[in-house]
Amino acid sequence: MADPIAQPSQVSPLQFQIERYYVMANEGRNAVRIWLMRKTGPHTEPFDLFYHGFIALFDMTKGLKEIEKGNGDLLKQIESWADYRNEPAPGSKPDLRRMCDGMDFLDKYTKILQDNKLIAYRKVA
Repeated sequence: MADPIAQPSQVSPLQFQIERYYVMANEGRNAVRIWLMRKTGPHTEPFDLFYHGFIALFDMTKGLKEIEKGNGDLLKQIESWADYRNEPAPGSKPDLRRMCDGMDFLDKYTKILQDNKLIAYRKVA
């Protein structure tokens, strides 16, 4: 049987913030996916929502010992991807590879957060 879902009174302020940024990153990822399907309109808004949520989630959790243990290579890759100096110049064409890499990194990072019970995400069968 699945673990019961944590109730608000059982969630610490840190867990609440982690969940909040996780949801924000996923909402942004969904917006990026829609943009990638249609490729119409500005790309910066959906990517900015995704980037902000993911980086806030990453910055808040990357230093936790559960996360650092055995995940050094992935953490370095995400750090490099997240570096603002890798951002395309304003007004340039969207970097599709960067968008897709970011979504892949979020999937991998989500798995780590799940494995360490830092997010309450559960797959529905």
